[in-house]
Amino acid sequence: MNEQEINSLRLGIEAYDRGDYTVAFPLLLKAAEAGDREAQFRCGDLYQDEEKSGQFDVEKAMYWYEKAAKQGHAEAQCRYGLAYDIGWGEDGITDEEEAFYWYGKAAGQGHAEAQYYYGNMYENGNGTEEDLEKALYWYEKAAKQGNTDAMSQIAFIYEVEMEPVDLNKALYWYETAAAKGNEEAIAACKILRDRMDILEPEDEVTIGLWEASRIRQQDQEVISKWENEAGQGDPEAAYLCALFYLYEKKTKNTS
Repeated sequence: MNEQEINSLRLGIEAYDRGDYTVAFPLLLKAAEAGDREAQFRCGDLYQDEEKSGQFDVEKAMYWYEKAAKQGHAEAQCRYGLAYDIGWGEDGITDEEEAFYWYGKAAGQGHAEAQYYYGNMYENGNGTEEDLEKALYWYEKAAKQGNTDAMSQIAFIYEVEMEPVDLNKALYWYETAAAKGNEEAIAACKILRDRMDILEPEDEVTIGLWEASRIRQQDQEVISKWENEAGQGDPEAAYLCALFYLYEKKTKNTS
């Protein structure tokens, strides 16, 4: 970059940071075209966010995110991966393997959100083979940086997916996430505490992912039965309902 391009980058970032996107956009675009990865990322962000730029354009957002991602910009890598994961734009095209690749790039650089998404891919076998150990590894990386969704998912794995389950570890992670204000963890924490107080170890009942999937697809009568029993004050039925709906939410978020 020449001196003029460097100056455009500096002024563009300053304008962007103070929320003056009208001024920032042409300056950042000039620096992005000159190859600066930070300017490329911010141009992608501006094209993605119509409220900032007034011109939402998925293709241009993806173009600039890819440019920045290929130069090692961690946030751009995460955004680029997310685009492939959830499908942006009218067509909503997804590619789990591409998402997994770019999440991994950002996660390896210490990007907490990407670490959470990367763990989620491993947990659910999206874009890669299902691997709970690797899921926990990346969730814990994100959790150490304060990502409460990762904390909640660690708890969910210990409560539901791990064999054997470890309710004490599940409760620890729910409590850790709840202390930081994660609403899902707050609810799950209360339910699990009640359950652990009432049940003896030999009486513990859990619902596996395959069971929840079967119920969701084939047996709504079971859910109705749990709901009725929960409404009559049965804590185990309330737990099973809550666990099922946590599973339902997770599968919808990752489908």
